[in-house]
Amino acid sequence: MTAHDVANFEFMFVVEGITDAFDPRVEGVEEHLDCVMERHGELTLMTVTTPGTSAYTAGVHAARVLEAAGIDVVRAYADLVTRQDIADRAEVTRQAVGNWVRGERCGNHPFPTPTNLAAGGLWLWRDVNTWLAARGLEHDSIGHPPLETLAQIDVWLSNRNCPRTADALAFSEIGYIANSTRFAQVEPSVDPAQFEPWTLAQ
Repeated sequence: MTAHDVANFEFMFVVEGITDAFDPRVEGVEEHLDCVMERHGELTLMTVTTPGTSAYTAGVHAARVLEAAGIDVVRAYADLVTRQDIADRAEVTRQAVGNWVRGERCGNHPFPTPTNLAAGGLWLWRDVNTWLAARGLEHDSIGHPPLETLAQIDVWLSNRNCPRTADALAFSEIGYIANSTRFAQVEPSVDPAQFEPWTLAQ
């Protein structure tokens, strides 16, 4: 995907202060993005589909839309799946998933490593979905963020209300150079020598 290509990504966020799927704030989000709210005990999740030139920009955009509607976004939420979840989403049997996990019938495409070993293994759906797509099996056509992007968005969420200013020299000294591979998805072609005093949180 080039810097100007736009794709759709699905993000999940932990939110607070909202318990009703028919809350007007949810309707406010739906005016801009497809979204679904779920309650799991005290945990409230908001799943949104949002466009972006990268997973990072899409995730930040989604969080901004949620907060503009009055929904407090706490953190990004990794879409982790069990073997049964994988079977359901890929429309195969759980036995088939077990074969994949054990390395059987995978050919030259080893099944992704689990993200967490709890409950017999938990996989990031993005990794599994990419694997399914490569094998021509049932999969989502929408993009899903990697763990690195979820971590970057959590940092952005934690810093968004704590503005810090820095000039171009400070950016150079601490490594926040927009042309670096770490931040290429945010500002792909900015010359740090041209920076005016900059607010990191923006």
